[in-house]
Amino acid sequence: MGRAIFAHLGSAPAGHVAEGAGLRALGDVETLDMVTGDDRPLHLRVHHLERGATLYVDGPPVGHIFYLGRGQAEVDDQAILPGGAVIVEHHGSAAIEAREDGTLLFEFSAQAPSPPEGVGGQVHVVPQTRPEKHNPVSRMMAACLIDGTCPSCALWMHHSEFPPHFKVPPHLHSEDEIILVIAGDLTVGGRVLDAGAAAAIDSGTAYAFQAGDRGVAFVNFRPSSPGYAMVERGRPAPLRSEHDAHTALPAAPQSEWCLPAPDFSH
Repeated sequence: MGRAIFAHLGSAPAGHVAEGAGLRALGDVETLDMVTGDDRPLHLRVHHLERGATLYVDGPPVGHIFYLGRGQAEVDDQAILPGGAVIVEHHGSAAIEAREDGTLLFEFSAQAPSPPEGVGGQVHVVPQTRPEKHNPVSRMMAACLIDGTCPSCALWMHHSEFPPHFKVPPHLHSEDEIILVIAGDLTVGGRVLDAGAAAAIDSGTAYAFQAGDRGVAFVNFRPSSPGYAMVERGRPAPLRSEHDAHTALPAAPQSEWCLPAPDFSH
């Protein structure tokens, strides 16, 4: 059985751009380490960029997802707004330039004990995330930024939004994951996580959570498409495909999220 650790943007220690992993920075860039270390299967770093500063990604051995939390960025003349992302597959290359002061990029990646899936080399730009699916019973809304079915990589990230006080019962996933709260708050493992807080949860770890008074919006990173199982009386049910479950949801009836996202104002 795995474990969960917690981190927050407001208390993350100073870090550095992982130049040994194919990244380098030019200009005014401050990096913080939220979830790092050789003992962690997934990593989360945060980069504060001033206007004109650029993160260069050049052939990393594993895929990276750069989620834009604040400001505006640009890749190959494509604008990325808050809630958008740049997905750089293993062996891919990209230059991410900040177009506003105070631009905030969250960098998600995995340590790779074995070669990553797919040939890699591609870059995907998601200018801004919009709702794709909803659950009419729970009023949950969701969108996949990348869903593990790309022919050249297996990366996964989804955005979910739950209404106030909604409870998700105990469950587990087949992949390691990092949850980053982007608006509202949730309680997991007895901790209240507000915007800028992250939970790094190992595969096979059972957990439940509850949305706060305003509801919650978060993004969830996995190194590949996960399975999930509900857990009752300490016993997990058979694994089901999360991709299939997402695909089966009806289309979202509206074009905007209910919560403003992201919100890293405090």
